[in-house]
Amino acid sequence: MFKNRNQHLLQPGDVIWQYKIEEHLGRGAFGDVYHARHVTMLKREVAIKQLNMSSANPSTIRRFVHESYAMGELFHPNVILVFELLEPEKYPNIDGYYIVMEYMDGGTLRNWLERPDSPLNSIPDAIRVTKEICRGLAAAHQEKIYHRDIKPENILLSGDGSRVKIGDWGLAHLEGFKMTFIGDIMGTLTYMPPEQASGHSAGVDGRADLYSVGVMLYEMATGHLPLDLQQIADEAVERLIERNPLAIREPGKQREAAHAAILNAITTSPRIPPTRYVPDMPRPFANLLLKSVAIRPEDRYQTADEFARALDQITVAKNSPIRTSTDEALSKVASLLNQAREQRQDRCYSDALKLLQEARQIIPDHAGVALELGRLYNLMGKPSDAAKVLSEAARKHPDNHVILRDLGFAYMSIMEEDLALKAIQRSLELNPNQSQLNKIARRLRK
Repeated sequence: MFKNRNQHLLQPGDVIWQYKIEEHLGRGAFGDVYHARHVTMLKREVAIKQLNMSSANPSTIRRFVHESYAMGELFHPNVILVFELLEPEKYPNIDGYYIVMEYMDGGTLRNWLERPDSPLNSIPDAIRVTKEICRGLAAAHQEKIYHRDIKPENILLSGDGSRVKIGDWGLAHLEGFKMTFIGDIMGTLTYMPPEQASGHSAGVDGRADLYSVGVMLYEMATGHLPLDLQQIADEAVERLIERNPLAIREPGKQREAAHAAILNAITTSPRIPPTRYVPDMPRPFANLLLKSVAIRPEDRYQTADEFARALDQITVAKNSPIRTSTDEALSKVASLLNQAREQRQDRCYSDALKLLQEARQIIPDHAGVALELGRLYNLMGKPSDAAKVLSEAARKHPDNHVILRDLGFAYMSIMEEDLALKAIQRSLELNPNQSQLNKIARRLRK
């Protein structure tokens, strides 16, 4: 019997009930997911989701079981099929909770979007995938089941990309199922609708899922998101550090400031017109994208069927490209940056460093990567390395006041006060509205 109470990953060859583990696939809302085969029917491939028992409590167990019920209610070609729920109370030699479900050999939509050679490389492809997602959601919403965490990581495809299915219903809300609390913020911020981000989850309905689908379609069609949440977060952290320069060493405060700014942007900020990224995009399609990510639920498509019908009316060139190779590189670097920040905030500094080094290999002169490296080196107690990275970045980005500001802080840490003053003065020339930085400059002059 596999002892998952210690939160060890299952290994190839481990057997859970009648299923032999083949490989680890990834992590879902409540635990790890594996590719497995039935021990007697070897051609029957399945995916098995394992509940993380090391952090489980009665509430998470209820939610995990609820996911199996939510998925088990749905028999639709665009929804992952659940075969069985393995519970310790009902199955011998089972010491945890497992959902056995349909296996999709093509991985997630995120995997497909990050592939330079992705077959999903045109707007018609994006529309086709989105219509299939809408069909699956229409079936779920008819049963009063709302997913609440639609994102590329939860959309699964067959190996050739022809079949599309919705998975990971761990945050699904069944109408009448009392598991949600007002004030809870669930889901992933990038794809989260304003009404969900505001914390009023009791009022969330199917239109929230359609907003998330709209964000995904916008991303597939432009290579970007309708809100630049990373820029919003960076600017919030900048303002925090300007008010309190010591906050550069306090990841917790930085994370709190960024999170608050992002939530405010999701609920109030106008969405970026998709024509900024694709100038020749047909106007009807651009209008559809903006309607799908409208701030107010009543301004969006009201049902999944309505969304699908609107997509049916869109006419675009057969080979209309989604993104350029440059866009793909930027998208990959942005993903690595996000992962690195998460690792840094969790104090997994070596993991963060590896991610940033990978990002530098893709775009060596990326300003955001240099900034993150500088901050990481400071946290690792390597101010000299921080100064070196930021000095190189300042030469390549001489008009970036944030790089120059952080370079000044790095020089201060290694007692190079003349160089620190020079960098800070240049930052102030570019952006005079940095009151705390002005105070530091005056102190350095003295």
